[in-house]
Amino acid sequence: MASEGGLILRNVSRAHEGGYTCRVNGVSSETSWLLIKDVSKPASLSVSPDSSQVLEYQSFSLSCSSSAPGWTIRRFSENTRKTSSCGGDWGVLSSSVCRLQTAKKSDSALYWCESPTMQRSNTVQITVYDRPVVLLIPALPVASGRNVNLTCLTRSPSAASADFYRNDSFIGSGSWSFILRSVSTDDEGSYSCRTGGGVSPPGWLSVRGQRST
Repeated sequence: MASEGGLILRNVSRAHEGGYTCRVNGVSSETSWLLIKDVSKPASLSVSPDSSQVLEYQSFSLSCSSSAPGWTIRRFSENTRKTSSCGGDWGVLSSSVCRLQTAKKSDSALYWCESPTMQRSNTVQITVYDRPVVLLIPALPVASGRNVNLTCLTRSPSAASADFYRNDSFIGSGSWSFILRSVSTDDEGSYSCRTGGGVSPPGWLSVRGQRST
């Protein structure tokens, strides 16, 4: 007559993957492999303000949008060649939001969300500049047909307006900002701005959608 016993693995993750056996009276069963399927939806990482460029000593935050718990925000620094999590040596993590109150050049890094099972979101490259002028340009690709607001951020209070450039060609002037209306993939390119305080580093605008004909 057969008898049986059991063991319950609770809250399993990919850390539980592996070969399992049982042993009764010194006799072992054959090994069976346990596979863990991650059914949670991938998270999406967003940045506020929505820009890949950050002025040194300004604040910015990163958010993970996911219905599953346990996601954290991580980054890889080119300078240190290290990967680390928000809430350790950098940033303050609250729920799924990581806030960097005073950005420094050392905060220039590649950021992403990561689940307990090591599932990853999209990545965002953030660069912190100690220059007098930066361009606030969307960090993530924007949808075709949207209006895109480019903002010239400067430390100089005397600058009243800014000139904006695409691929080094002048596209217009504005009082700190310039709107690209109903963008298409033809609007993809390298953008910069110029004020009396200086010129911003170039920033790349990516557009999702069909190229206009």
